Amino acid sequence: MTSSKDQPFSPEALMAMFKEFDFTKAAEMMQSGAFDPSKLADVQKANLEALQQAGKAASAGFQEMFEAQLSAVEASVSDAQEKIGALATSLDGDERLKAQTDVAKNAFSEAMAQLQTMSQAASSGQQAGLDAVVEQLKTMLDGFKK
Repeated sequence: MTSSKDQPFSPEALMAMFKEFDFTKAAEMMQSGAFDPSKLADVQKANLEALQQAGKAASAGFQEMFEAQLSAVEASVSDAQEKIGALATSLDGDERLKAQTDVAKNAFSEAMAQLQTMSQAASSGQQAGLDAVVEQLKTMLDGFKK
């Protein structure tokens, strides 16, 4: 279980950062010219660009996943329809109904398994992206502490 101290955006972590921050040292740095606002702006711009690229990549990934899921479901339904149609001419009555039900059930199970696999892959990708963003933000916050 994680504590609020492990979270970079928790109120406790932010308050601790400001308690530890030496304002006199910061003022000295600004007066001595050691602080370069343009460098800070460049770093912030790079951070925002990295976050924007991560968002674009995530969006494209979700679009691809959605299209793949839709394609898989359409293929399963189409295959099931063909099999059910073939059974309509080869079997009679209760046998046909049972066989068609089994085909539909199997097609549904296959489609759900494919969707679950794709969802798990998406979840892993999403977690990796989130971890990268959190790491970037931690790096940025650590830069402010120094």
